[in-house]
Amino acid sequence: MRRQVAAALTLVALLTGCGGGSPTPTTTQGSVLVGGRQRTFTVLAPAHPDGSTVLALHGFNESVAALRQTSDLDRLAREGVTVVYVDGYQASWDAGTCCGSAVVQRVDDLAALRAVARRVVHDHGLDPRRVVLAGHNNGAFLAYRAACEDGATWAAYVVVSGSRVVADCSPHAPETLVVWQGLRDTIVPVAGRQLDAVHRLPGLAESTRPFSGVAGVTLTVVRDPQGTHDWPGGAFTDRAWLLVRGARAAAGV
Repeated sequence: MRRQVAAALTLVALLTGCGGGSPTPTTTQGSVLVGGRQRTFTVLAPAHPDGSTVLALHGFNESVAALRQTSDLDRLAREGVTVVYVDGYQASWDAGTCCGSAVVQRVDDLAALRAVARRVVHDHGLDPRRVVLAGHNNGAFLAYRAACEDGATWAAYVVVSGSRVVADCSPHAPETLVVWQGLRDTIVPVAGRQLDAVHRLPGLAESTRPFSGVAGVTLTVVRDPQGTHDWPGGAFTDRAWLLVRGARAAAGV
């Protein structure tokens, strides 16, 4: 009986990556100059990095601190993933037709993300083929835009409560998207919504259509009947990362 219990505990430790406890990641601040603007970011560097990186993108008028609290992406850093929280320009991202100052000023946020990724990968000796974008709200809008326009750069995308607000979309295979949609979301509803006379947020089906049924593109859509607009917590973060890792392994990256 004791052997069975010990074996079970060992299996749990292997699956959760918490056998013996994981060292606390090291937190540092960084910045890169892109388009005449200093773009800032926070790096959580694990004690034993596995070579992969997640760039985390907060929502419109939100902060890195809020995203860290709701997403618990920090947990990935305790398991070997280098997690980078990037600050939007005046708390916004230019994802196409949305949002805020980044759109008004035509900020090249895709160039900013590439620059941040290059700096972190270089400084921490990581694998440039294993950089994932994970975004919420306006950050998810930008992740969609990156998947449409910059697919050769990123390994995968995690889109939470997002909408694709760029009309032109040409996925670059191999590509992996994990999309989460709360069916009780009233800010970015599953059916979409009209923002004003000109601007609208496409719904889930329209947003994901360019990626559906495309050879070499792995699309996983999670519809949460109880989900609202908030990031659904650490359990989803774990699930999304397992899906990303599985698709990446299948692609040989």
